[in-house]
Parts: sequence; structure tokens; C-alpha cells
Amino acid sequence: MKKAAQTSHQLLIQKLLVSIHYLTLFKDEIILVEKTPSLLGNSFSVIDIQRELGDILATIELLSKQEKLIRSTFWYDEASFKLMNHSLDIVGTWVRGIDNILQTCQSKSVFQEILGDDRPHIFGVLADVFSSLKLINLSLKEESEETFLLDPFKVNLQPKRLSKEQLLEKIDAMVPEGFKDEEEESEAEQKYEVAERSEVVKLFRHYLFDSGGGQVYVIDAKDELEKEIELYNSFNRFKGISDDISTSLVYIEEIVDEMEERLKKNATEETATEPPIYLVVYGLNLLMKDSRFEALMSELKTKNLFKKTSIFMYTYQAYD
Repeated sequence: MKKAAQTSHQLLIQKLLVSIHYLTLFKDEIILVEKTPSLLGNSFSVIDIQRELGDILATIELLSKQEKLIRSTFWYDEASFKLMNHSLDIVGTWVRGIDNILQTCQSKSVFQEILGDDRPHIFGVLADVFSSLKLINLSLKEESEETFLLDPFKVNLQPKRLSKEQLLEKIDAMVPEGFKDEEEESEAEQKYEVAERSEVVKLFRHYLFDSGGGQVYVIDAKDELEKEIELYNSFNRFKGISDDISTSLVYIEEIVDEMEERLKKNATEETATEPPIYLVVYGLNLLMKDSRFEALMSELKTKNLFKKTSIFMYTYQAYD
């Protein structure tokens, strides 16, 4: 437990420093455009460009003291940082400040013109840094929802979950029956929905960022989604794995366990009150060849009543 907590703390500090890095890059890019308004052509007057970009720079400057505070406390040990954060709201103030910057940018017509410009060699870096700043701030919001950040004196009263090791022991008891021979497989082969890799990425990004909350699981039979999964695994509401049947089984088992808990809790209710869970499986046709995975998916599909559990599955064929 101690090791896990330390890892969580280190991850938080890393995200704060990455956020500062992106904000510095973003400020430099805005200053560059402000000083060379000709980059925008004749779309706006020089006065309008400098006025609106000046407003953005002013909101960035509001965070200068908070940046110094973060830089002066990030090296503290975990317990000390928790107390400082509880007293000074270090993380919360920073996140709200970044939100203010993002909202200010979105409200400026000059900045909207920059984002819509089709010359990546001119504004590509600025647009990429802006996207990265939004992404890291969302990730920091995930961290700030943790109890230890909100109040270090609170006790975590969440029900105890099985550890990965315990889940693996449970899964190992489901002895694989081996793969079907080619003739039997061709006769019983199921047809699954086919989707482009880019469409699947857009789908789980939507549920992670635009759906207003809920846990997202992504299982990739091989490695086409590996980069995206590694990126989004920094979010608390995201769990993804590529080319790893053991961890894939663990994730499905977690969802099955949660489904059973929700069915018991909501036995007399028409709809679930818990946050939704979204499961996206890419390459189901390959994963279903493992009888343990097939058994868990069958259980999930058989028992899952969407209204009573708020668990939603999206499965796709891939790697043919």
C-alpha cells in the first residue's frame, strides 16, 4: 500500500510539472503571435490581435505565484505535501487557473481563428500545446478527486476490492479448454462488428472526456491501440491494456464483479444510480479464442441489464 501511495504522489507531481512545462510553451507561442500579428494576415486588425492575445497572457500571468508555490513544494515528502495542499489548495487553485486560461482562449475570436488555421507549419505547435494543456489539466482533475488530496485526514471508506493477484488466482481456476480446431472454428465462427482503429479511439475518447464521468475500460487484443492506451492510462477513470490476456481477464472480472454488486443493490430500482462503466474491446474475435475470456464475456452479456447496471459494452473485430 505504501509503495502504491508513493507512486500516486509521484505521478501527481509529475503531472503538475508537465502542466507547468506546457503552460510555459503555450505562453511563448502566444507571445510570438502577439509580436508578429502579420501571421494572421488581414483577418483582424493589429489592435484586436494584440488586445485579445494580451487578455490571454494576462490570465496566464495570474498563475505565476501559484507556479512558484508548486516549484517550492514539489520536492516535499508525500505527507508534507498533502498537508500543504490541504491548507493552500495547491492543486485545486492551479487546475482552476488553467481552466480559466482555456476558457479565455475559447472566448477569443482571434484564438479561434488560430485553431482553425489550415497552416500547420505556422500555428501547429501552438495548437498542439493547447491540446496538451487541456489534456494534462483533465488528468490533474482526476487526481484532485482523490480523497487524500481533498482532505488528508479523511479515511477511505470504499469497500475493499480484490487485488490483481487475487483476481488472477480466481481466473487461473478457470482452466482453459484450449483452442477450437480450424474446422470447428470456421463452423462456429461469429461475426463481430468491424470498426476502423481511428473510430474506436474516438469512441473511448468521447466516453473519457465528453460523457460527464464514468469508468472506461479498453482492451486491445494486439497492439494497434497501444500508444493511446499508454497515454490515457494516466487518467484514474481509464484502464487500458494491449496484447496481455492475463490483465484483460482481470479487467473483465472486475466488471463482472461490479455488475453483480450493482444488480444486488438495484434489485428494486428501475435504473442504476452509479456512474456508468464503458467497456471497449478491439479484436474480440481473437480474444474469444481463449475459453476463460469467452466464459467471462458470456457471463457479462447474459447478466448485464444496462438500465440496472449502467454498464455498456462495445466490441469490435480486428486483426483479420
